[in-house]
Amino acid sequence: MDPVRGQLYWSDKVITYGSGWVCATLWHAGLDGQNPTVLTRYDSGYAFRSCSDRINDIFVEPTDGLLYWSVYSQNSTFQYLKKGFVSRWNPDTGQNALQYYYYQTGYLPTYEVDYPTVAADPRGYVYIRKASGGLYLATSSGPTGDVSILPGDVRGAVLYLVEKDPITTPDLAVSKTANSSIYLPQGAITYNVAVQNFGAGLASGVVVTDALPSGVTFSSATTNRGDPCTPQGGNSVDCNLDEVAIGETVVVTMNVQANAGVLGLLENRAGAQGSQPDLYTLNDTTFNLVNVVTPTPTNTATSTPTPTNTATATNTPTNTPTATPTRLPVTATPASQVKRIYWSNSRDSIQAIDTDGTNRRTIYYNRDSLPRAVQVDPIAHKIYWVEWRNKRIMRANLDGSGAGPVVTYWAELEALALDPLRGVMYWSAGTTPTRIIRSDLNGGNQVVVAQLGDYNPTSLAVDGEYGALYWTTWNTIVRFSPADGQQTIATFSPAISPARDLFVDGPSGKIYWSRNNSISRADLNGQNVEVVATGSQEALGVAVDTAGNQAYWIGAGSGSGVLRADLPPGPANVQLLAPDNASYGADDALAYVSPTPTPTNTATPTNTPTATNTHTPTHTPTATHTPTDTATPTFTPTPTYTPTPTDTPTSTYTPTPTDTRVPVTPTP
Repeated sequence: MDPVRGQLYWSDKVITYGSGWVCATLWHAGLDGQNPTVLTRYDSGYAFRSCSDRINDIFVEPTDGLLYWSVYSQNSTFQYLKKGFVSRWNPDTGQNALQYYYYQTGYLPTYEVDYPTVAADPRGYVYIRKASGGLYLATSSGPTGDVSILPGDVRGAVLYLVEKDPITTPDLAVSKTANSSIYLPQGAITYNVAVQNFGAGLASGVVVTDALPSGVTFSSATTNRGDPCTPQGGNSVDCNLDEVAIGETVVVTMNVQANAGVLGLLENRAGAQGSQPDLYTLNDTTFNLVNVVTPTPTNTATSTPTPTNTATATNTPTNTPTATPTRLPVTATPASQVKRIYWSNSRDSIQAIDTDGTNRRTIYYNRDSLPRAVQVDPIAHKIYWVEWRNKRIMRANLDGSGAGPVVTYWAELEALALDPLRGVMYWSAGTTPTRIIRSDLNGGNQVVVAQLGDYNPTSLAVDGEYGALYWTTWNTIVRFSPADGQQTIATFSPAISPARDLFVDGPSGKIYWSRNNSISRADLNGQNVEVVATGSQEALGVAVDTAGNQAYWIGAGSGSGVLRADLPPGPANVQLLAPDNASYGADDALAYVSPTPTPTNTATPTNTPTATNTHTPTHTPTATHTPTDTATPTFTPTPTYTPTPTDTPTSTYTPTPTDTRVPVTPTP
């Protein structure tokens, strides 16, 4: 009954003959029951001679008068095909829309498609009770994505709006940028701290505190309004902003200089506090990272112009300083370790397999937990993942032992990315608006770094060395860094096919993503987009082995699984590494692990010296860039690098200057 609009709704089961069997009818009339009118009928069809369709429940949302009802349909006397769905009718427009739908085939229980109870809230969210019990928030992905609200035998539900006092408090949000992300020693650094009042009330008594890093010396601080700023003890600066109006932004400009001898990352934290309670305190503080680097020596071989056999001038390095940060090229897998792929099927488990196709096993199992967003910490040798249904982030050792939650949240968690060098992780929460949150690797010190509206990113990725964060929206890939702000680097059409997962390959300066049935990549600025591999089913997850020049991802659905392909310039040569039946949200990650030693019988004494190390070392790059003062290089015994009796230096001694960067993680 809808007493506000004077409407009465009911259903019955009336069987009529003729063109077919009418099994269930939904009616409406005035509150006096006069002039009943049919809203809709459900018909199994004459051929089946079975009226199994039924309307289970009817619900009127009192705020807007929308009508919801649930239907169970069994279209065969043999119970092979069963359907369950929820529809909505708008009495103002007369439009009928399908809100939720799922079907089962086979001789299975009806628990997943039979919904005896339906309810809705003013936001349009639909709640259902399944025949197996429990009240769930219905989602577009069907029963596997439904969120449990109440356990037990729930027979009905009503949602009541509670009036709350209007919000009149301020909400101060702080952000911080630097005029660059890379500086030379003793360079001048300019920080900008922006304080904005997003709340519904005036903020007064506002003080901004900037805790400068110990490796810099304070020069000056000003605001765009001329507010006073005063240095404090412990290399801290306070700016008294007094009042910040609703919607107003105040910018504090801080000038400092890096101290002599200071190199590496400098972390600068800032925060704001007012006299009134703040509406949302997680955005009251922020931080910024910059990198102070030494000039990169470029070894330029020089030679005398006369055709003499002078070796002294051949390997004389000339140090040419450049301000370009460098990434060292990737190295091959150490002989003592193996490469292993970890993946989730987004249903119930985390599995692992060596990249040679051996040693497959399940390292974690939790039924219907919907694990996704698999990430590996190569420093601490840990694996992280999101349990979407349980709204938490899990962590375990690489063998699956010690599994437990590090974050438990009140909203659904979707994406996850690690920055092990800084000891932080980023994750997205399906709040309104959606938030990207940064926390310590143990879940502490949670700070909101971005708010994205209604869309919850399916993936996050971090370029730890440059401090850049990437995420997906409906039809774009977005890059954010403290130095450059937010930039869209890729746009897709149609928007209903977004990029599913991201992977940043720092050493190669590339970003990879999975979309539709293919893996693509581009430069980190979004240029030079190319498809590198294509499968037969939707591609989920993506992990890249830079040294091996291969990509790994997951094909959705049965008949697929973990896939591997070679990267350009050669052919892709797509291969199925591990069959699985993965669904939306599946993800994978690559790790270097030490294999479990297996005792073997050998007749060779362990102390018998061999000539193995007299050959050219394949993984010893240390002496490669060390020129000597003699004509015979000391870094290899092979004749490949023996200088010829000429004064012309070979290219071996002249590394070409490249725009490379140091990797953020140590060699395993």
